[in-house]
Amino acid sequence: MSHLTCSMIQIHDLDILRKSVAGFGGLKWNEGATKFTSYGSTGQTESEFGTCEHSITVDGASGGYQIGVIKRKDGQGWSLAFDPLDGGVLEAVGRDSAKLICAYEECYVRDFAEKNGFICEQTTDSEGNTLLELTSSN
Repeated sequence: MSHLTCSMIQIHDLDILRKSVAGFGGLKWNEGATKFTSYGSTGQTESEFGTCEHSITVDGASGGYQIGVIKRKDGQGWSLAFDPLDGGVLEAVGRDSAKLICAYEECYVRDFAEKNGFICEQTTDSEGNTLLELTSSN
């Protein structure tokens, strides 16, 4: 029985994901790791079970559980897979990797702004959400 969940977002830029992990705190990028520790599978065949292209180690994860960065079967980027029953991973990255995905999206927007000459201003709304506003630097 599978206990793994895959992120709904498609990761298209591994450099941005690496930057997101580096700035997240409590996470460590494992370049080229071909296996990740978890319990369950993500629709992988038995020979593919627990395989990945990279992994992310989470401080405080029980049993050394990790997040797998898995190439999508449709060839459209990567997905994040982890065991949601592990409290350490779930607490660190949120349900369905939501906290890590938000960090990825924020890093993606900031990188886009920098590469395209925009000024990126950050504010927080009344609910605590981070808002990024891009304005032309011209």
